[in-house]
Amino acid sequence: SDEKDIGFSKQDITPRISFQETAYFNPFLQLNNDIATMTFTMPDALTRWNIRLFAHGKDMSFGSLDTFLISQKPFMVSTHVPRFIRIGDSIQIRAMIHALEAHKTLPVQAYIRYFFDDDSTNMRELTTTATASVASPGLVTWSLSIPKSSTLQLIIGAYSDELHDAESHRIPIHPNRQIVTDRFPI
Repeated sequence: SDEKDIGFSKQDITPRISFQETAYFNPFLQLNNDIATMTFTMPDALTRWNIRLFAHGKDMSFGSLDTFLISQKPFMVSTHVPRFIRIGDSIQIRAMIHALEAHKTLPVQAYIRYFFDDDSTNMRELTTTATASVASPGLVTWSLSIPKSSTLQLIIGAYSDELHDAESHRIPIHPNRQIVTDRFPI
């Protein structure tokens, strides 16, 4: 099988699960010789993070900094899953596979493993192949039909030679009669 040829199993790939939108917030930092040090764990989202710093002193002096930080991996799976789905939906799950340090086009094995309602013993898996390079990310698509359940757990991943990545998402399944209201920040 493909797994023996590449030296690892799909089960060895730890999916990224933490996709919160705020990486760090601390309204009070102590300075040590005019240097503030922050240590925190970045969320698993591979994206561009905006950084905004503001400081002031007892004498009303102040300073600010606006910059950004990009978190990325040499080989990444990027998905945009829906916020929720409904019973009876037929959905397409798409994933882009980025090979940021590939010197040539890579053949890629992509997979989606999924189960409903915390029943991981009934996990299903679909696989496909693609190619990915620095200039052209690979695009893969899977179609799923949604039965009467309350949640869908997805693990979407890809691998090629020594490179691999995966994401895990939990999507609520709403009945057709449930109205979803939008909330907007003010």
